[in-house]
Amino acid sequence: VLPWGAATASFSIGSPDIALISPGDGAELTADARLFKWAASPGAVRYRFQSSTSPAFATTVDSVPTGQTAYSPVGSYAAGTTYYWRVLPLNAAEAVLSTPAAGRSFTVLTAPGTPVATVSASGTTVAITWTPPTTGGRAILSYAVRYRVFGTTGWTETVTTADVNSLSIAGLLQSTKYEFQVSAVNALGAGPYSTIASATTATVPGAPGLLRITPGAGSLAVSWFAPVNGGSPITGYTVRYGLVGGSMNSFDVSGTTASIPDLAFSSAYNVDVAANNAVGRGAFASAVQATTLPAPFSVSTMAPLSNASIMGPFTARFSKPATSGVSTTTMRLTMAGSTTAIPSRVTLSADKLTATLRPVRPLQPGRTYKVSLTAGIMDSARKPLLAASWSVRTSTTVQNGSPAIRELWDRDAAVAASGGGFIASATGGARAVIRFSGTSAQLLAATGPDSGTATVKLDGLAPVTINLYRPRAGFKTVVFTKTGLRAGAHTITITATGAKSAASKGTWVRLDAVKVGATLLQENHAAWTTSFRRVAVAAASAASYDTERQIALGDNGTKAAYQSTFFGSGVTAYFTKTAASGRADILIDGRRVATIDLYSARTAYKVAAFTRNLTNGQHTITINITGAKRAAARGTDVGLDYLLIK
Repeated sequence: VLPWGAATASFSIGSPDIALISPGDGAELTADARLFKWAASPGAVRYRFQSSTSPAFATTVDSVPTGQTAYSPVGSYAAGTTYYWRVLPLNAAEAVLSTPAAGRSFTVLTAPGTPVATVSASGTTVAITWTPPTTGGRAILSYAVRYRVFGTTGWTETVTTADVNSLSIAGLLQSTKYEFQVSAVNALGAGPYSTIASATTATVPGAPGLLRITPGAGSLAVSWFAPVNGGSPITGYTVRYGLVGGSMNSFDVSGTTASIPDLAFSSAYNVDVAANNAVGRGAFASAVQATTLPAPFSVSTMAPLSNASIMGPFTARFSKPATSGVSTTTMRLTMAGSTTAIPSRVTLSADKLTATLRPVRPLQPGRTYKVSLTAGIMDSARKPLLAASWSVRTSTTVQNGSPAIRELWDRDAAVAASGGGFIASATGGARAVIRFSGTSAQLLAATGPDSGTATVKLDGLAPVTINLYRPRAGFKTVVFTKTGLRAGAHTITITATGAKSAASKGTWVRLDAVKVGATLLQENHAAWTTSFRRVAVAAASAASYDTERQIALGDNGTKAAYQSTFFGSGVTAYFTKTAASGRADILIDGRRVATIDLYSARTAYKVAAFTRNLTNGQHTITINITGAKRAAARGTDVGLDYLLIK
């Protein structure tokens, strides 16, 4: 006890931190469970409830005084956000008696927020798409989509999974307005429905307008205007047609025009059209009647369409007799891609229904040609032909004996020979043909001790045999003479017999030139063609193959050879192999690419001894008979069966 008048001292009693009861630290609170409780504090008259998003309570969401020891906040709390709460003791003047060291945390949970939905219609299907809302602190479990006809009260609802944010609702009524809403659902329940979004379904298109028909010969061309689409894009049109009084056929097109082919000539047809969209087919336009035109003067059949012979013929049959204009001007043959006519002969059948074209010279194997007929050809009514053309590739199989294969005798140089050279073959059956115009002819040959016999045939006269054997070699020897010929074209055919006189050492036939009047046609003149011996045998392709031999000794010029120019991307050469076969060099476009040995102890036919892939185009294959052979071979024969073009 201090005596009166003594100095005084002051003190205060501190208020302890308020004990928080519930919710516990880290609690998750739903909208209807936000009740905060705490224990009464000695000395406190009132309390201040505070909440904040900061554990330091730098700012507050709620800061509310109360005289109770419990409080249910009314402030706006965002779902899924972590908040902190504490209670401050107050005195009568609402001054804070103490500040607690820390508060407790809690998280508010709610149903999801409101999705934002949009809709679009296609036909009788409506697609609804939405943006996911806030989750409310819990994962969205599903979405509820509902729809109804505008102006009605009853909803139809469907539920989707949480990973879906769009839905197509099909099979709705045509031309009807619908309303749509979406609600998100989590563990706490369904959130609010989105604002109503509306869409109107489509209906079928209207009927096409202004149907117009242009008749053709056995055909109709149809056009129309597009109708209203019914709220859904037009996807196409259905065209119906049929003979008047008959059944209707139909087909679909994408645009507003159509061609109806293959109709009867001079016949009446009904035609109508309907438009289609995603909803279905609209009404058909009123049928329009039209009559096709009479049959035109045209080419009804063309031949061949494939594998044409290199010598033709090419034929075109007309729908009516062609009374005038059939010629090489109105029926032309050209190489594909070219406009230059190939020299040809054109004839018309006695009934005037078939025109036939034959090329003057052999065509190239494997090449594509075009046959064209023009409007210069007329029928009896002076109506022009409907122009026509077709393309066809010539045969890719070139048999021995084909004019597409040149068979070239061995050519040797000799200063004493006419023109400095001669051609030769010792193979029985080998031939040389000379075509000329004149009234007389002399055949000049090289004779000698190894020469044999040959037959000479002039035009259709009986052949005569000539003997080219002489004890000593000679050149420009006249071995055949014919005078007093009629003016015009003639043909001399010389055939080696493979025979000889007893004194001769060989069967060689060496030809030098033909003298026609005062003109010498040398052995390399275009008037000459040569061929090899033909062997008939059923086992070969086309029942024969050609063969020739070569003697390398003393050979000083070009060798005997097969040669063919073709168009394609490859070639295979088929040969006959025998015990008397030798070797051949294969040249493609003048370059040697292979040497083949055709020897076989047993005869073999149709042997593919050479094949080569090439760039697609024109190529020349040359098969040189070398005169070489293996030791076991009895000869140097090279027998060609056929070529196959790729």
